[in-house]
Amino acid sequence: MDLDGVIRDFATAGHVLPRESMRWALDNWEEAFPRFLALIDRYLDGTDRSDGARESLFFIIYLIGDKGDPRAFPALCRLARPPQMLDEIIGAGVTEHLCGLLVNCFDGDTALLKTIVEAEDVDAFIREAALYAMAYLTRTGGIPHDEMRAYLRHLLQAAEPRGESQIWVGWVDAVSLLGYEDYAPEAERLLERGWVHRTIMRVKDFRDDLRLTLSDPERMAGFAARKEIGPFADAVGTLTSPVISPRFGA
Repeated sequence: MDLDGVIRDFATAGHVLPRESMRWALDNWEEAFPRFLALIDRYLDGTDRSDGARESLFFIIYLIGDKGDPRAFPALCRLARPPQMLDEIIGAGVTEHLCGLLVNCFDGDTALLKTIVEAEDVDAFIREAALYAMAYLTRTGGIPHDEMRAYLRHLLQAAEPRGESQIWVGWVDAVSLLGYEDYAPEAERLLERGWVHRTIMRVKDFRDDLRLTLSDPERMAGFAARKEIGPFADAVGTLTSPVISPRFGA
């Protein structure tokens, strides 16, 4: 097996998970990574947006998350910026895995995450995932709490849209996940205004979530209850699961 063959396997995988090629890439990461990054760049600049390129990037993105390579963080954030691009590549993985991929690859540049969170033309679920990543990184020491508090205040004053959106679900969740009890009145006002749809969360739900965090000395209980908010692991195992990825089956 060689790198050219691995990339061909990715491009033509169809409904068969290329396990051996994925494992080869993980085992030979320093050889594979530069080519993977070049493929991302070619997709981003429009040089190659073929079906095969898109299929290859599906696997490459998950492998990047598995390795947690911070060299890939800027490219991953760039993929998240063009409207619909990341949706077209990983589909439901945006809601299930994007937060974890960003957490694993984080290189310390919070400005890149903030650019995604504040991008009005980006899918709201992608924006939400970036905000969840910031919340997790804050709880685990990657982002200072003072910075996160100030950023939540900034979003409350300036983020769009000024009405119902998934970005406000992320904002309210960030408050409860981080245990920012002093921000609770603002969170409850957003809920009362209908900026978070009642079928998603009500004031009682928020208070229960906040109480769960505050009851835990480590302040990790909320994250533990939300499996999509935290580090990503095991690309092969994740994509093998018929529950998570029915495309490939067991």
